[in-house]
Amino acid sequence: MVSVLWLLPLGVAVGILAAILGIGGGLVIVPVLNFLGATPVQATATSLVGVLLGATAATLQNWWSQNLQGRLVIYLALPALLTTELGVKLATILPPRYLLFTFALLLVTAIFLLDFKKRLTLHENTPQLVRGTPIIGAVAGLLSGMLGVGGGLVMVPLQMLWLGQNIKDAIRSSLGAITIISLWGVVSHGLKGNVLWAEGFLLGTGTVLGGQWGAKLLPKLPDRLVNQLFRLFLVVMATYMVYKAWQGG
Repeated sequence: MVSVLWLLPLGVAVGILAAILGIGGGLVIVPVLNFLGATPVQATATSLVGVLLGATAATLQNWWSQNLQGRLVIYLALPALLTTELGVKLATILPPRYLLFTFALLLVTAIFLLDFKKRLTLHENTPQLVRGTPIIGAVAGLLSGMLGVGGGLVMVPLQMLWLGQNIKDAIRSSLGAITIISLWGVVSHGLKGNVLWAEGFLLGTGTVLGGQWGAKLLPKLPDRLVNQLFRLFLVVMATYMVYKAWQGG
């Protein structure tokens, strides 16, 4: 691992990149930690610290502004707690190369999911009863525990498709659920000794700061440039993770 002094500014850079590309910090933090020398399970576990800090900051802001659907957050988070624990166990026992291959697959899938989410914004439905939340929460929990991501990449389009939410409400409620899910994942991984605590807090704090700056920078960038950067980043990261997997993790 690099010097701890570099992790805070590195986290700021990660936060800016995540905000500009419209993806969760976990998709950036896990490859970065792996590149810096963390094992796949350490990268997964430590990433959740950053995810937790970022989701908590956003959720508190949504709560203060009374834009948080607390009932839906609970419905999404409860089934995720069981699958988060399953994901933590899988991350702990699976060979490193399988975790790396799975993360690379998630990065490639992210390209299609984000495009799908954009198409859904053109066909938003009338909000329905809270149905399908157990499946949505369960998928998010498994991804969180196993791969160190929040799960919002999957939760948001599914909430829009199955629950009829608009994109802003879907993002807010998914962030609330991710706060609970990632906290559970951090505790579970922490008890197993998988978390690099100092690295996680410094990267996470930097990510929160960088995310605020990135959000301000985003409106100034052309949509086409952001779209191309997004795809390029995911392809490069996926290629790197596959390479590391072939090298044995």
